[in-house]
Amino acid sequence: MEWIKKQRTKVKFLSFINDPTKTNKIFEIVNIVSNMKTHEKEIQRIENDLLTNTSFNEMTCSQWLPQLPSMSFLESCNKGSLGNDYYKHLSSNQLDIDFFPKIKINRPVDYLTYRTYIVHDLWHTLLGYDISPIGEIKVQAFSLGQIKSGVALMIISAGMIHLLETNPEKAIEAFEAAAEAYERGKNSDFLLAYKLEEMLEMPIDEVRKKVGLLS
Repeated sequence: MEWIKKQRTKVKFLSFINDPTKTNKIFEIVNIVSNMKTHEKEIQRIENDLLTNTSFNEMTCSQWLPQLPSMSFLESCNKGSLGNDYYKHLSSNQLDIDFFPKIKINRPVDYLTYRTYIVHDLWHTLLGYDISPIGEIKVQAFSLGQIKSGVALMIISAGMIHLLETNPEKAIEAFEAAAEAYERGKNSDFLLAYKLEEMLEMPIDEVRKKVGLLS
């Protein structure tokens, strides 16, 4: 069974390399990896690290899962606010705010995964990273700096290989950008410990200061 899971992961990884826009492949890889015995030690290490953060521990224990904001609400937020910038990010890129799969939360890593999906495009907005291949790599590199997740490293690797095959010059730029984003994530507050959905009406730079992204 483990061997089959490994082979399925490889197939989906190769498919994702060919087309990094296939977000569903990421969801499928995460689902397989999170249920593999060979990854249990890594998952336990991530859970132990997460639960040392008091705020995230409280969010996990209470399973804090706010209702998704509507597009009309985001649009109505003041210009320059996190919510309005989030709206512009979603609408200009024709993104669905509810694109992610539903997850049954049985343990802390499940909550982590679900929250990561929910705030993915909020992170794009807050961090100032676009949705180009390099922008996606930067988000994952920031996440890797925060969580040290093998899945984030896998996504970065797939994006880098895709760029090496399609645009080698961009691959060098992506490598430099990933290194910078990784250091940014490593040296920033733990972003998932903040309830960003409660800050949508705040000016985006105030939110950045509040979560430690601006001094």
